[in-house]
Amino acid sequence: MLDYRSVYTRKHSLGLAKLSENLARELLAETDAVLMYLSGIMHDFGKIRTTLHILHKPGALSPGEMFVMKPHIVDTMKLLTSPRLAFPLRMAVMHHKRLDGSGYPKV
Repeated sequence: MLDYRSVYTRKHSLGLAKLSENLARELLAETDAVLMYLSGIMHDFGKIRTTLHILHKPGALSPGEMFVMKPHIVDTMKLLTSPRLAFPLRMAVMHHKRLDGSGYPKV
């Protein structure tokens, strides 16, 4: 559904998924490549609840717009909760975390 709503998000998610898959295939194992592809496809699924004027805004978002955008991580978790997707979903929802623990969500 998100793919039809936002061509940009579709291209972004597919590109990220393929890049992640290819990197994992080179550096890790085939099963890791599949997990990375799935995580890439799922990582922005929660943006289906984000308004298009924010989703497609060129340039940086204002603090208010970031407040609206940030819940896409939690929305992804809520929309895709399934025992079969647990591991790739966990990887997908951490795409705004940094190695030092900063970023979001705060889990």
